[in-house]
Amino acid sequence: MILYKTKDMESSIRRMVELNDKSIVFIYHQTDKRIRPRLDLVKDIPSTLVQPWTDYATRAIAQWDKLLYYRHHQSCWKLPSSDAMLLVETPLSVKSYRRYTQDVAKESVIYMPPDWSMHYEQLDMLYPSLKTYKQFHKALDVFRVLFKCDRHSFVQKLSGLTNSAVFSSHEFTEKTGIDPKKVRHMLYHGYRREYRRYFMYRLVSRPDNYLSEAFDILAKEPNVNGLVALRGDELSRVYEVGGIKNRVPKFKSHLKLLVKNNNVMKYDEIYVVGKRKLSYDEINANSKLFLNEFEEMRKLVTNAKEYLT
Repeated sequence: MILYKTKDMESSIRRMVELNDKSIVFIYHQTDKRIRPRLDLVKDIPSTLVQPWTDYATRAIAQWDKLLYYRHHQSCWKLPSSDAMLLVETPLSVKSYRRYTQDVAKESVIYMPPDWSMHYEQLDMLYPSLKTYKQFHKALDVFRVLFKCDRHSFVQKLSGLTNSAVFSSHEFTEKTGIDPKKVRHMLYHGYRREYRRYFMYRLVSRPDNYLSEAFDILAKEPNVNGLVALRGDELSRVYEVGGIKNRVPKFKSHLKLLVKNNNVMKYDEIYVVGKRKLSYDEINANSKLFLNEFEEMRKLVTNAKEYLT
């Protein structure tokens, strides 16, 4: 398989379809600042859209003729083999790139952005600097000894984490200036199983429609003074259809509608963080590792042949 680069996704899609029998546009962004393909410029090309997390995905792949738009999600993998693939964003590592293209026979084309700033910003978001981690740990020590309101004491008890720091996302960002999304990544990489994230809701009125089942399930969750605490990893599990005790299919999307329809009020999420600290040596090692992996990928794309020549 030959790797090419392009700065024109739409023209590259046309060329790819002309040269190959089976082509895939791999739609997946890891960066927050995204450059999306202008699909309206290629809407005349017959195509099939696959969202692998849907029940229709297998049928859609079976109906695929020339061009397939594949919207990737890490929780699902139904990527079929193909002659060619265009990746709408440069992956953050060669390892990821090889996984995405493992069943591509002839050619892969990667969009190369005008500059790499959005990738470096994403790496800093995922793997912050040592300076940011020191600021982060200092703030945790403060929240560990601050007076806890009933809400905070309640979720701390639920978590089972003693001598823990308890704070809302807003409180932590207000004190440190660290982006809430970056805080989540730092907790994930630095504390592993020693933190909990709780979503807080207040029940207002039970709807008289298909959303009532989700409302009733929420009402059975632990609560204090009318506020319900729903643990983040429990909320994520509702993507699994069936087999989850006290959960229903589409619970997460129904919960969003309950909030939108004012049946339920949503509050700022609360974190409970244990005592473990990622060592500063480990932080440095992780940052360097993932930066080096991206540099390898960037070099691979930069040195690739232009597709539209």
